[in-house]
Amino acid sequence: YDYVSVEVFSQILKCGPRFVELEIFNSNYGEDVEPVVSIGDEKGEWKYTLNSINIKLFLKEIAKSVFNLKDVKVYNDPFILFLNLKTNKNIRCLNKIHKYIYEILGEYLLDSQYAYNAPGKSSSINDILIDACLGKVIIFSTSGFEDSNLEEVVNYSTASNYTLKNN
Repeated sequence: YDYVSVEVFSQILKCGPRFVELEIFNSNYGEDVEPVVSIGDEKGEWKYTLNSINIKLFLKEIAKSVFNLKDVKVYNDPFILFLNLKTNKNIRCLNKIHKYIYEILGEYLLDSQYAYNAPGKSSSINDILIDACLGKVIIFSTSGFEDSNLEEVVNYSTASNYTLKNN
């Protein structure tokens, strides 16, 4: 029962976290739906914050801050973005999330061979070497994005049938 704030998120990013979670909801019902950041429950799409903010603003802060030597000491370390999807599999909303991630964070995304829907799935996030992750955004997600364009940018899902190895 509080506010979502891009300004606070920006300050948090400058402290150097390498993993953040965003809860993503539909802004409304209908064709003009937008993905928004809030906190709440997927069932009934209850948002418990007093406001919600378009995901584009959070993605822009990530692009601006997490790999910026002036803002973050660990600027070259991989950055994990966890999408906690509460969109009830709304394809329009999911495809917009994909579009915004690709437009805003595209230069930082892992190679497509590590995508959730990579053909043949010969490579998984388990197989990646740390060198390939440096300066990259790795996208984790809850289930609910399957059969949408978002499969192209998600690297690991809580619905996946493989788990990360401890080396």
